[in-house]
Amino acid sequence: MHYKNKITKININEMLNKLLIFGIIITPFMNIGEVLSLMKNELISQAVIITPIYLKAIKDIIIFLIIFISSIYILKNKIKFLLLLNVIGFLNLIFFNIILSSVGLLEIFSGLRFLLPILVILLLLNINYKTNIILFIKYIDLLFYLNFIIQIIQFFMALKWFGLNFWGYTLRNPGFFLLPNTSAFFINITLFNHLFLIKKINIIKYIIYFISIILTMSGTGIMVFFIQSLLYIVSEKRIYLHFIMIFPIILSSLFFVNYFREEYINISGGTRFKILFNILKNTGFFSNNFGKYTNTYSLISGEMFIMDSFYAAILGNLGLLGGFALFLPLVLLFIYSYLKAKKEIISLFYILLIFGSTTIITEVYPINLILPFLFSYLFNLEPRKDSHSPQLRK
Repeated sequence: MHYKNKITKININEMLNKLLIFGIIITPFMNIGEVLSLMKNELISQAVIITPIYLKAIKDIIIFLIIFISSIYILKNKIKFLLLLNVIGFLNLIFFNIILSSVGLLEIFSGLRFLLPILVILLLLNINYKTNIILFIKYIDLLFYLNFIIQIIQFFMALKWFGLNFWGYTLRNPGFFLLPNTSAFFINITLFNHLFLIKKINIIKYIIYFISIILTMSGTGIMVFFIQSLLYIVSEKRIYLHFIMIFPIILSSLFFVNYFREEYINISGGTRFKILFNILKNTGFFSNNFGKYTNTYSLISGEMFIMDSFYAAILGNLGLLGGFALFLPLVLLFIYSYLKAKKEIISLFYILLIFGSTTIITEVYPINLILPFLFSYLFNLEPRKDSHSPQLRK
């Protein structure tokens, strides 16, 4: 009762905003050991943890604090019944998959760590979270420019881990993220903020974003970058033109990256497709391997391979029922967003849809922290009377 009274006295939005900003600020330190080893050409394996665990654990503590604060607030205040039903249904889905799986504590921990960001989304939607979006974007921008500077340094250092380009410089530059694909994900979130939240971007800033995404040489990242750019240009009345142009953009991006990274399409796309096909073939209504289809479990145990696919991870950990329960509402909402020409929702869904095929989104920091707040912010927006565009909360 003491905790409930304490939380209701403090503005919950202020508490969550402080956690979000703090979580963004600490991002460069989460892989500092691995990135320094990469830049010294001393990196042995991406699966070897070099950064102290007590530093890496901070990001998990932040997620737990957000869940704790949101849960206490929900218990104390009136909430939306349908959203509460979704939270209960999601928790039951996790519970049944744990019960039906012959797994230990490591698997359970790994599975929960993988799914908690989804729970955060559902909880934040329940509390009608409102963020200081302008402050949020400023901190993301600061993080981006720091990452971009490190990318430039890495480019001229001719690092061998990700290979060299035709001119002898580093081919793929992740910045302070260990993986180029994660860096590309973050760059696209930064671009999204300017194109669809504050709805303006100058040409110099756009060119810097473009250079940064090219430096990652991420096929997924380049693809999403141009899909977002096209969506920004197309008028809401002709939104169908954007959908028609998606396929040519995907093909062009794939062949562009394949030119610089030999066998990119076969190795990157082909491998992930095989993994997803095998999981679909061997997965039942419920999973009997909860937690094992996560990067967390793979890194700690060394027993299974890194999948790098959100879809494969959902099906492997929650079974066909879990996949259906999570993906069907998203597909319906995606269609609805096109019909209503809601550009900001469409863009965010493309980011998730495409990066989900190459990344386990809920295990990538700070993406798994930022996305729940973006979802909550967008779905609690107050639309302008004269436009489909959202009214920003300052």
